[in-house]
Amino acid sequence: MNTDLLERASLFADFTTEELTSLAKHLHRQQFVARESIFSEGTASQALYMIEHGGVRLSAGPIALATLGIGAIFGEADLFQGREHNISAHTTSDTSLLTLSKHDLEQLVQENPAIGVKLSRRFGERIVQMLSYLRDVRLRQVVEFESLTDDELTHIANQLSLVSFHPDQPLFEVGDPVEALFMIEEGLVRIQKQDHYIEIGPGELLGLMALLADKGHFDSARAVSETLAWELSRPDFDSLVSTDPDLRARLSQTQYSPLTAADRKLALERLRALPLFADANDEIMQKTAERLLLKHVPASQIVYREGDMGDALYLVDSGRVEIVSSAARNGEVLARIGAGGFFGEMALLTGRSRTTGARAVENTNLWALYRRDFDQLVSAYPALGQALSHILKDRLAEVGDSFAEKHLRPLNLFNGFDKEQLEEVAEQLLPARYRSGEVIYTTGSPGDRLHLIEKGEVELIGPQGQMVTLNDGDFFGESALLSGEAYQDSARALHDVELWQLSRDNFESLMLKYPIMGFNLSRELSRRLYRTRPAEAETTRVAAPQITPPAPLPVPPAPVSASPTQRIAVRPRAVPVAGPRPGLLASLGLWYRGLSRGAKARLVLVTLLLAWLIGVALPATVVKALQNSAAGNSVMQIPHLAVASADNSLAPVAVALANRSVNQQGLAPTATYTPVPTNTPIPTDTPTPTFTPTDTPTPTDTPTNTPSPTLTATPTNTPVPPTATPRPRVKAVAPTAIPKPAVQYSLIKMRRLDPCENRGKHDIYARVVDAAGNGVNGVWLIQAPANNAGQILDKKQTENKDYWILQREDGRADFGMYKHAEYMVYVSNDGANPASTDIALPLHTNFTDEAQCAQGGGGNTLFHNSFEVVFQKNY
Repeated sequence: MNTDLLERASLFADFTTEELTSLAKHLHRQQFVARESIFSEGTASQALYMIEHGGVRLSAGPIALATLGIGAIFGEADLFQGREHNISAHTTSDTSLLTLSKHDLEQLVQENPAIGVKLSRRFGERIVQMLSYLRDVRLRQVVEFESLTDDELTHIANQLSLVSFHPDQPLFEVGDPVEALFMIEEGLVRIQKQDHYIEIGPGELLGLMALLADKGHFDSARAVSETLAWELSRPDFDSLVSTDPDLRARLSQTQYSPLTAADRKLALERLRALPLFADANDEIMQKTAERLLLKHVPASQIVYREGDMGDALYLVDSGRVEIVSSAARNGEVLARIGAGGFFGEMALLTGRSRTTGARAVENTNLWALYRRDFDQLVSAYPALGQALSHILKDRLAEVGDSFAEKHLRPLNLFNGFDKEQLEEVAEQLLPARYRSGEVIYTTGSPGDRLHLIEKGEVELIGPQGQMVTLNDGDFFGESALLSGEAYQDSARALHDVELWQLSRDNFESLMLKYPIMGFNLSRELSRRLYRTRPAEAETTRVAAPQITPPAPLPVPPAPVSASPTQRIAVRPRAVPVAGPRPGLLASLGLWYRGLSRGAKARLVLVTLLLAWLIGVALPATVVKALQNSAAGNSVMQIPHLAVASADNSLAPVAVALANRSVNQQGLAPTATYTPVPTNTPIPTDTPTPTFTPTDTPTPTDTPTNTPSPTLTATPTNTPVPPTATPRPRVKAVAPTAIPKPAVQYSLIKMRRLDPCENRGKHDIYARVVDAAGNGVNGVWLIQAPANNAGQILDKKQTENKDYWILQREDGRADFGMYKHAEYMVYVSNDGANPASTDIALPLHTNFTDEAQCAQGGGGNTLFHNSFEVVFQKNY
């Protein structure tokens, strides 16, 4: 088809020759006779029309509106807006029309989105045929929209309109009220920050954080070239979040922003009100304010939960926050904090998990100081650390003492523990709350936790329907932990109950370290056995007529006999006998045979538990203490690898999970993370440094350096700790040097991609190779938070694929990264547990802006950085 007629049409004036050719392929020729109707008022719009020859008259009812000739286009407004025709059209003579149907237009826009953009620009608003492109392509690629559903993206796309900017025209200036957010479609925009600028291109979003926080723009933005952008106005945004409150919450999850100059000035005043910074000098205060980040939390959303890591302290800029005993279970409100207040500082400074939760009462803006930034401040300004140590010393001791005494001292399992031991236990417990009638666990569910009741009542229902009620200080779930099997009973809260939960690994560790726990456990089980004895005795009396009593011992003449029922129902009194008395074992045998089956089972359980404690746990603890003493409290060093930091210099990062010697002992591998040494002070009760605690059963005074005993090769009777099984035969051996363990997977490369390699991505590109450098497929790689190897965020098996500029190779897998989060990546043999492997950490996107790629397409900016990580399989 000749495109001359198309070139003269103003609607297609911006089309290139290739675009006109593509348009011509989708046009269809239709012939009409004189006075024939083309479409009628009120009918659905199905196409737009261009007159090739002939004429067309447009009318509204009986009124003629216009008569069109060759080259004229009509019907496009109704088609572009997806509405019914509001006028009629019929031919004035024999006419040939070129038609572009609704289906062909949608296909044309999908093939070449630039055509849809140009049609929208010429038409003056977004055409509806751009909807699927905006939702499935443009919006889906925006980092800030990654967590949104298709319906939410559709609602946003329906509200977008196209705007254009000339070179050097501002999109907005710093401090301006936020009228809209923008998504760049074409062109380049320069963002002027306080001391530098960055340039961004298609697909980037502008103004979202300012719109959420309802604050003025944090930066200035100007078009560098002719720029087209999709605009979402503030009224349209407010309408979207009012009908879908979850939309605001999802958009806020990954949004952070540095404070403006005005907010930093206000933050200095509010920081001075914190006891932590009362004595800090102006330089420290200024640097602290520069580290604060703005975070928006919508109404009813949780800031953090009890049990979460204490990773930040918060100052309330605007809005209100409630501190609650349990954020997940609508716990008791402990405090309400408004603008100018602060919270969360204790968990940040102590490194302990949160003991309470925090929830926004209304849309709230917070200023957050994160642990990473706080540690850097303390490292740069030792005086800050010293001041904080003095200020917090008494407070931390008071908080630690009150917590342990209030919450743990009443629990029966910890009877006999001193203050230091209780504090160690407190670090391993997780809080939980259940409402009246709520099920805690059911029969057959995994028995992975011990439950300790701080307050409330719990009902246990056994497999045969027997019920036991437990109260404050009791515990349950221990049988499943001891047997390694699923729960054999079910548990539910009779009233609102507050629990502390102890995981299987921590339970076993504490049992080995503190044998007194085993005695407390045995005592409690015996007490429960005693409480159930009366009911069992009653059952025995009912069944007594079926029991044949043992042959009576010789007695004096004319003894008074009793019926079998009487002998069972009433405990017989001692009767003098003429013959010898039965031995101790015979008496115990008679007593044991008189017990019910359930009582016998519990007696066997208690006996086995005592045997395990005396025969295994206690000897193992003593042997381990002897080994620690002989080894002179030596500590095996963890290897370090060098990784690229923000300025491409090398910084040591501690890696290495479980090594072969750990696996040979049958112990679960434990991730070990050694941070970069800093001068961060640790608050203690005394300024005297102490050694790292060991697994000594009985607490001792602070050890001092003493000469280690000299060991010889002569066999002795000194027990040696087990190395292969939990119950080894102990024999003396000559001490030998412990070789440094090798790992199955070594980390041989960890680098941050340069701007032209990355081009605005925020991913981890991982690979596993063999000793020859060939990729290995089918190996599990796991992504976890940098501070918790056991929390699996994502896992993938390596395969043959390519990533961006990295070539297609075997052994590859990739993971995404998000703002203000630090990650680790390690190898797993089963997709669940760590292998014998090094760890790649910390991996994050929080680097300062760098120069953009000379070839275009973005680069490395704040929150847009990627890493390449390579593991080598050694065996």
